Amino acid sequence: MWDNNNQNCSKWTFPKTSPSGSIVASIYDDLNYGGRSLDLPIGSFTASQLLVYGFPNKILTSLKVNDGYKITLYSGDNFTGESVSYTANVNWIGAEWNDKMMSVKVKFINEHFFFPTSSVLQSKTVSNFGEKWQFPFFQW
Repeated sequence: MWDNNNQNCSKWTFPKTSPSGSIVASIYDDLNYGGRSLDLPIGSFTASQLLVYGFPNKILTSLKVNDGYKITLYSGDNFTGESVSYTANVNWIGAEWNDKMMSVKVKFINEHFFFPTSSVLQSKTVSNFGEKWQFPFFQW
């Protein structure tokens, strides 16, 4: 029991916070996406930021990442040390990386959008300030 200005209270509770933005990856502290978890949007997260969101250092064991995104784990804080990247779900990250992550980056990697159709895929050149880029598109 805690005493709060002579008022008895059985426990203190703190709301769980998480980063704002669309969720594209999730990290877990147990095998097969179990235990404590944190949903992540695109961004870079240091050890102290992860701790504020309720995910302590060096407990990551499994992760999920949406198609078209990449999650990079770092063994040191502030994106230092060794790193490893994933573009698909991993139900156990293996002995080498289990309980090792200190910071993490999540980013969008899919640069081409393809739509399911029987239409013909073509490519167009777009000129922007002297640079020319090729973009795929569908003609219906």
